[in-house]
Amino acid sequence: MKILLRELQQHDRDLLYAWNQVPEVVRYLPSMPKPIAYEQHVEWWHRVYPQRRHGLDRMVLLDNGSYRRVVGRIHASWSEVMWTEDGPPSPNGQEIGYEHSMPEVGVLLGCPDVWGQGIATEAVRRLLDILSILHFKECYALIHPENTASQRVFAKAGFEANSGTLTQFGRGKQRYWTCHIKAPIEETAQRDGVGNLIPFRRDA
Repeated sequence: MKILLRELQQHDRDLLYAWNQVPEVVRYLPSMPKPIAYEQHVEWWHRVYPQRRHGLDRMVLLDNGSYRRVVGRIHASWSEVMWTEDGPPSPNGQEIGYEHSMPEVGVLLGCPDVWGQGIATEAVRRLLDILSILHFKECYALIHPENTASQRVFAKAGFEANSGTLTQFGRGKQRYWTCHIKAPIEETAQRDGVGNLIPFRRDA
């Protein structure tokens, strides 16, 4: 079973909405009404699709050779502001180019029947490879302190937890995890079978 990443497509909108209606899927998502109204979801979608100014947004697919199933979403977003060692930027942060900022990585598997199979960890690793190709050196994730499954995913992908918790962006308490991005084996890319360029896997 292969794990592929592809760009968002228009028909993904309602699939993402359906996932957002599953309590166990959105349990630890910050600042989200449960369940979210469809109108709010459409408003969010128009900000994400068809373009994002700063970021990567991919759907996670399982490929068994004869059938491809969309099981999740993974993204990395960044802004042109200076980030501090303590995490998110101050309101007076210095404007800089995106290659000097620190992307935030998030992953969501919308199908509970595929949880616990290493899919989210592999998707994060693949996204880190893409961030490396884009010359990012570090990234971070904000994880709810009680979300132990997500903490295991990011730890296996190479993230380390920082001490303490943050309360920001209306998200409530979140644990701040960071990762130094390793370069892939090859500074080249290949097609992933769904038309997207992906880097070669780096050495484990």
